[in-house]
Amino acid sequence: MDLILNHLPDNFQNIRITNARGVYDDEMAEHTIALLLSLFRELHLIRDRQAIACWQRSHLLRTIGNSTIMILGWGSLGKAISKKLLAFGCKIIVVSTTEPSENNTYVKWLSHQNWHRELATIDALIIALPSTPITQLMVNRSALTKLLPHAFVINVGRPNVLDEQVLYEMLQQQKLAGAALDVFSDEPLDPNNIAWKIPNLIVS
Repeated sequence: MDLILNHLPDNFQNIRITNARGVYDDEMAEHTIALLLSLFRELHLIRDRQAIACWQRSHLLRTIGNSTIMILGWGSLGKAISKKLLAFGCKIIVVSTTEPSENNTYVKWLSHQNWHRELATIDALIIALPSTPITQLMVNRSALTKLLPHAFVINVGRPNVLDEQVLYEMLQQQKLAGAALDVFSDEPLDPNNIAWKIPNLIVS
């Protein structure tokens, strides 16, 4: 950054460059937890039944405590999400290019090279990654098919990290329990997009 500023014309030297990093971390972390709880407790399906006045008990509802959650990305948002999940008693697996400095027995770190090996052990995958050449379609068919049928997928990062079409396919085939997407490759989402019609997908 200093190198860039030093080469600016004199009349640009007093420009201050800022960003909004961290400003929405608490808000987005709470939103992520809300989505995760909705999936675990089937609140989206309960609401659907309410809309048609259907008095029907949900399936065996799961609790978030003692679940294993993998978080892709250890930026400020990933850390904020992890902090809240630990309060629920979750076990956290972090996937990051650099090992977290936090010393917590409930947090396990994996690199981008070996994270696939743990996908079959988790209850939910939370994507909180930026868009970079490395993260492009990082969560692809190879990754998604390693998840167990009871697993959930949540994306609050960038849309091009996830192969949406493969996710939709797996949800429709009941190969995944559910998903929640806060970002999409095409926004606003077209009214004819199949995502609107998948019962076990929350469009937020």
